[in-house]
Amino acid sequence: MLETRKFDLATSINYSKQIIIQGGERIEKDFSVRLYSFHELKSMLESMGLSVIASYGSFKKDTLTFDSMRMKIVSQKIK
Repeated sequence: MLETRKFDLATSINYSKQIIIQGGERIEKDFSVRLYSFHELKSMLESMGLSVIASYGSFKKDTLTFDSMRMKIVSQKIK
């Protein structure tokens, strides 16, 4: 598998092109993923009446950092 990626800072979209060669067959796939920052997600949750009470960088509740592979946000409805 060959893959190229391009991240657009203006839109926070990650563009990816994959080329898979298997059994003499070549398959090309293009896709894009919108990546959201913590502050964007927090703002969206708050606009829907939720309050962020915790955030984690893994299922093991590691501290959320720039290098975290995951973002877990715990929120609750504002009373």
